[in-house]
Amino acid sequence: MAYYYKREIADLNGTGRRQYRYELRSEGNVGMKELAEQLQLRFRALGISEIQGLGEALVRTMMENLADGYTVSLDGLGSFSLSL
Repeated sequence: MAYYYKREIADLNGTGRRQYRYELRSEGNVGMKELAEQLQLRFRALGISEIQGLGEALVRTMMENLADGYTVSLDGLGSFSLSL
């Protein structure tokens, strides 16, 4: 479950009112190897190396499409696009 915290930010308008911003708290980083291990528990017919290879191929293909100017949408996760 994602957690967030409330942070007070500076009053740039000089109104004297308190302003707050909500930010997500990171629980750490999960890499490709850890994701592959978690997926292998759900899909026992596939080996960890096969799952890692599929994940790396997905990332590489997404990068290529993003570099070509496309937006990449993954159902249930979100849309990815490059910006300046």
